[in-house]
Amino acid sequence: GVCRLYPGEKLPDGDPRWGQHTHSFVKETHTIDSLARAIAVDGYSISAVMKNDHRTGDSFISAQHLGLDYDDETPESSIEGLLENDFISDCAAILHETASSTPDKSRSRAVFVLDSPITDPKEYRLAAEALIWKFGTADERCKDEARMSFGRKNARHVVLGNVLYQDVLQD
Repeated sequence: GVCRLYPGEKLPDGDPRWGQHTHSFVKETHTIDSLARAIAVDGYSISAVMKNDHRTGDSFISAQHLGLDYDDETPESSIEGLLENDFISDCAAILHETASSTPDKSRSRAVFVLDSPITDPKEYRLAAEALIWKFGTADERCKDEARMSFGRKNARHVVLGNVLYQDVLQD
């Protein structure tokens, strides 16, 4: 699901645009390269595919990506730091700076594209929790099936092009 409203903006808590934003995640088909462009060049937000384009746990239809956020503002949370992790460099599809990253306080996201979609919200949550567990420094809030990630216009990013196979994820 892609939201093309307010590209590159991280909406603050209480912003009156949240309602419109939450109801605007449209199903789109992407290659890894076009998904990277949507997130890290155009600044669009992404989420799972939702019924009626409404981003809530009860509206979950499917997702073919998982994301890990690294927000601790250390060198390890930079794109370069993430590339040093063998699992990320071998299995992640896209690494990009997040909307709240600054030159002196790195915040990055690793996006994993799966070989097939997950259609059960409980299975999606379990897969996200497993990745978070594997990477203890990732943001623990990125596990719910309605989680959304803000994009960032013209963000530094790396397209690794990897696909995470479900059997690897199961391990």
